[in-house]
Amino acid sequence: MKWATHGHSAVDVNIYAAGDPQHERLRGNHENTEIGKFIQDYLELDLEKITEALNARYATARLF
Repeated sequence: MKWATHGHSAVDVNIYAAGDPQHERLRGNHENTEIGKFIQDYLELDLEKITEALNARYATARLF
């Protein structure tokens, strides 16, 4: 993976949402971790279960 720059721009990133009553939860400024939590809740994701499944699937895979 490569980034376009080697520094942090500290510029806010806009996210737009419409058409669902939950979109109001995104109004205003939020920390980046809050966006991930919103997506997790909105999609009803069980990240622990997903992580366990991925770990089990790739436990024997050699990455390097």
